Amino acid sequence: MQKSIRVALIGATGKLGSKIVLKLLESSTISLEHAIVRPKSPLIGKPLSTFFPSCPLPLLFHANYEKMCRDSDVIIDVSHPDALSRYIPHVLRSEKALIIGATGYQSSTEKLVEEISTHIPILRAPNFSLGIPFLAKFMQICEEAFHKNAKVTIEEWHHKNKKDAPSGTALFLASKLKTSPELISHREDEIVGVHKICFESASEVIELTHKALSRDLYAEGAIKAIEFLHQKPKGLYQMADLLAIM
Repeated sequence: MQKSIRVALIGATGKLGSKIVLKLLESSTISLEHAIVRPKSPLIGKPLSTFFPSCPLPLLFHANYEKMCRDSDVIIDVSHPDALSRYIPHVLRSEKALIIGATGYQSSTEKLVEEISTHIPILRAPNFSLGIPFLAKFMQICEEAFHKNAKVTIEEWHHKNKKDAPSGTALFLASKLKTSPELISHREDEIVGVHKICFESASEVIELTHKALSRDLYAEGAIKAIEFLHQKPKGLYQMADLLAIM
């Protein structure tokens, strides 16, 4: 049985990209057509099995963005902010659906993504967890119903190699508040991801916490994002749209 959604993955060998590859191999509806790595990667031209020993697909790692777009339905980028400028002209010309999971973009790039979404469907996902939109909703309820002058803090923990601080997730959560919260970032060991929102008044404290226990959580969310975005009209989407709660 032929799979219905063809996917190209940019950042296939990263911490999250590797997890997504394994989930794609298990999928009955999505096929991995291209595994994209950085242009100077030593893996270019080598079979996926050199990095994923159990991979049965006869695919080679490459960085040919024109080829990537030619026979893919959805492109998902979980690589590095620098990659966007390299592949976006090809994605625009081919009018492919795009999921951006990389973080650490400048504000000017964020505006560019919004402009591009008037031409193609884009899902912007600083975090693929479906629990984060729920956290944002609870956070908004607390802000509206709790003490209006409460001090709000967003504190986060990620693995020591994560470069952007605060993370895209912390910035996303902050953007959902009417007030400007204090942002505190920690980078420790191999922590997958913890976000704690604290509302503190003179007499009491409310804390909301989301804890990711495994990167499988993000990979599973990425698969759902692919299924959601496939054949969507042009526009800018987010993970909350999968839940219709925001």
